[in-house]
Amino acid sequence: MELTARFQEDYAREKARRGVLDFSDLEHLALRLLTQDGDGGPGPLARYWSGRFAEVMVDEYQDTNQVQNAIFTAVSDGGRKLFMVGDVKQSIYRFRLADPTIFLDKYRRFKPWDQAAEGEERTVVLTRNFRSRPEVLEGTNDLFRNIMSTEFGELDYTQDQALAPGAAFPPEGDWRVELDLEDLSFLGDQEEGERADKNLLEARWAARRIRELLDGELMLTEGSGQRRAEPSDVLLLLRSPGAVLHHYIRALNEAGLPWSAEGGEDFFASTEINVALSLLQIVDNPRQDVALIAALRSPVYGFSGDQLALLRAEGEGDFYSAVVQAAGRGDQACRDFLTELEELRFGAGDRTCRQLIWHIYERTNLLGLFGAMDGGQERQGRLLTLYALAGRLEEAGCRSLFQFLLRLERMRQTGGLSLSAPGREGGGVTIMSIHRSKGLEKPVVLLCGLSRRLNRDDLQRPVLFHPVLGVGPRGLDRERMVEYPTLARKAVARKLEREMMAEELRLLYVAMTRAKEKLILSIPLRRGAEKLEKLGEDLSVPPSPMALERQQSVGGWVLLHALARPEASALRSMAGLPEVSPGTLGPAWDIRWVDGAALAQIPEQRGRFADLPGESETEPEGLREALAWHYPFSLSSQTPSKLTATQLKGRSLDQETREEAAPAALPPQPLSILRPQFVAEERGLTPAQRGTALHLAMQYLPLDTDTPERAAAELERLVSGGFLTPQQGAAADPGQLSAFFNSPLGREMASAPVCRREFKFSVLLPAEEFCPGLEPGEEVLLQGVVDAWFETLEGITVVDFKSDRVSRSGAAARGEEYRPQLEAYSRALEEITGKQVVRKALWFFEPGELVLL
Repeated sequence: MELTARFQEDYAREKARRGVLDFSDLEHLALRLLTQDGDGGPGPLARYWSGRFAEVMVDEYQDTNQVQNAIFTAVSDGGRKLFMVGDVKQSIYRFRLADPTIFLDKYRRFKPWDQAAEGEERTVVLTRNFRSRPEVLEGTNDLFRNIMSTEFGELDYTQDQALAPGAAFPPEGDWRVELDLEDLSFLGDQEEGERADKNLLEARWAARRIRELLDGELMLTEGSGQRRAEPSDVLLLLRSPGAVLHHYIRALNEAGLPWSAEGGEDFFASTEINVALSLLQIVDNPRQDVALIAALRSPVYGFSGDQLALLRAEGEGDFYSAVVQAAGRGDQACRDFLTELEELRFGAGDRTCRQLIWHIYERTNLLGLFGAMDGGQERQGRLLTLYALAGRLEEAGCRSLFQFLLRLERMRQTGGLSLSAPGREGGGVTIMSIHRSKGLEKPVVLLCGLSRRLNRDDLQRPVLFHPVLGVGPRGLDRERMVEYPTLARKAVARKLEREMMAEELRLLYVAMTRAKEKLILSIPLRRGAEKLEKLGEDLSVPPSPMALERQQSVGGWVLLHALARPEASALRSMAGLPEVSPGTLGPAWDIRWVDGAALAQIPEQRGRFADLPGESETEPEGLREALAWHYPFSLSSQTPSKLTATQLKGRSLDQETREEAAPAALPPQPLSILRPQFVAEERGLTPAQRGTALHLAMQYLPLDTDTPERAAAELERLVSGGFLTPQQGAAADPGQLSAFFNSPLGREMASAPVCRREFKFSVLLPAEEFCPGLEPGEEVLLQGVVDAWFETLEGITVVDFKSDRVSRSGAAARGEEYRPQLEAYSRALEEITGKQVVRKALWFFEPGELVLL
């Protein structure tokens, strides 16, 4: 009780100080009680728990972090009663702060069990593998014995690390490790769509290879006998499936293969889920127009677009009221809908979410309707997944319909929902990431995506951190305004890069050891012979750590090893490489060169839509003309109905983001909506916010503010009046502001009979002025805010203020980038005032330079 009270006191104190605590915070609180005491000895929890355990055993110890390691040590009598089980070669969670060096340190310090003295720390090496065929294990040993070392991989792959076969398999069949190199040289040097083409072609290779294995009646071991391989025996592994998963799904569908995958598509974007959620929403509250229209338009009720438009035109109030009014006028479809909706709503409060969903499925025949559509099994699977999700949330305390819908909306917005994309009946080929596959096994494993470039984005962050080396910042020369890498940054980046490569190497090990009987590796090469020739410069057995570090992908590591094998002589000959001494290599690999051009051809459809009876070979009359028809006004359909002047200036982002932060006509409130004021106080204003401050000041300052002293006084007045926040007032430079009013342009604007500042406009203009090629008569709404314009005897002068950081010599070139924006302002003012714009002026605050366009 005393320990519990102390923990609760610490927890309450930290929660009051920081507001919210996550799991890692609780870890640290527990660590404090375990390891801290007034005399520097073990904490109270450590003294309590160390006497309660005969011994402590922790599995997967290679994935622990420093906090967990300290806790385990504290509760096991200083580590004397701690038994750790793990394999550092399978430590693949560094991104979750797992620290494999903890396990490595113990592995290197502890003596072998038969050499350690009584009570001394010791290691027991377990090398026997009871999962995979000898060919898979020896192929994995062979690769990692040559490429994994302390210099590259943080560990020497010695005999203690090698896998020894422990299971018995029939010897019949060709079970060699297979390496397929897809030659995609026909893609040439194309850039647009190159990555998509490459991924799709590799996916088609994988689908065809799986089809070959299944059609070839591959026999797998099961118990003491054998059976024919099925699609569910195949595991397709990818490093990061998300971006390329749709290619593999498409290829498997083309080959008529069933599949299952996680994250195969946006769960909430599917039609059937949207219909189900719409029905749930109107059961909860029918006065929701979007949900109600979606339900009416769905296959459940089948209202057409014309019917819905007529309901809206003839009804008053919200859309539900319009439906009720139509039912009162005798519309039978609306009557039937309202009757069914009332039946669904009656008693909904007495049902749990799961019960209500099943009641809706039965009452509306939702499973039957979507099951009869194309991809019906997948659609039914998603609906059943929604039903199962309701059960999961119900067990977590989410029982009411409103709570369930609110939780789903949060999941939709945050992406916090991980659901399996349902495959076709029978499970089928499993598509999975390497991280999720850890601990699993499959008879046949295809490892794809090995040519994917290693991700070094983390090394480009402004400040790098390492738990041992510390901080690696960039150097900043404030006078020249340039950044440069410091020695500390280079050291930290080098260390982080090596750790990243070691992690990727361990991921490769985990992937290869998932296979029980057949392991197939895939490496697509866009310039096959050229790539092999370049690898030949570093060809040796084993490859040097420096050569491995130079590779841009995991596939490069595999190729450096494979090219030195005797069975790769044909590849070496093709690339013009000399023969190499094979060194010490294990059993032969099955290395294949695949012609990628055949993969570009869309395969003949297999599966339920292939070979349908009654197909006619005669081409229907007019079919080609119908398929070749193009909508004559496609350009009009792609033209936006509204444009802003910012969109016309030819730059993706204005450095000021002026229009997006345009002030209102009334004095703005001090509190920023886009950025909390306390953040601005702590970190200062961003460049965009400083530009906004200058524009606000230019909107309210008197036109005769021609000295810095007066500008400073006026800024204080604007701050005290709430026109500017204190931060904005401090960010506006009085010297820069007065420089404009003291310039010839500023004095001319002050003496002009008509002067308008922050002039907002919306004007309809011919669309062909902005989108050449459109049919005459099309119009577009042009909107924008003109910083200032004034009228003289000659005509109108348009003025636009810019806070871009630019030199005097570069102001003219920068001004040209804003020409389309100024021309749009001019065109709008001429249309509105009926007068001619004679000058278009840009004023750059930073150099105090005027540019006339």
